[in-house]
Amino acid sequence: MATVSAKIYSHHSRIDGTFNVKICVYHKKERKFFDTTHYLSQKQLTADFTIKDKFILKVIDDELLEYRSTISNLGIKLDSLSCEALRDYLSKKGKNIDFIAFSREHIAVLRSEKRNGSANNFRTVVNSLCWIYQLK
Repeated sequence: MATVSAKIYSHHSRIDGTFNVKICVYHKKERKFFDTTHYLSQKQLTADFTIKDKFILKVIDDELLEYRSTISNLGIKLDSLSCEALRDYLSKKGKNIDFIAFSREHIAVLRSEKRNGSANNFRTVVNSLCWIYQLK
């Protein structure tokens, strides 16, 4: 079973004296981290770098609860994910994917592999989608 927790490390201090709250994902005997948007000052932390600010603690606990819910909803699929894949899944959950940008990157990869026929077919589809939906 995978677990998530919030961590703050003293050696991750920024120049302005704040510390980033990191989410630790533990799965299959591995730990991986990803950054959050939360930065705390020394006044908001205890001596052992745990969060003492009640408001921030509530916000982070709510985020952790959502991550735990997402992990539970994965069910049996969780077994097929590595710790790194789970971290990436959790950190990117809820973010929109720009299909057009992804497609154009894929076309560039196809061209670099000298697969110009496939690249031209994909380019036609992407251009048609952009024309229909009036995208750039």
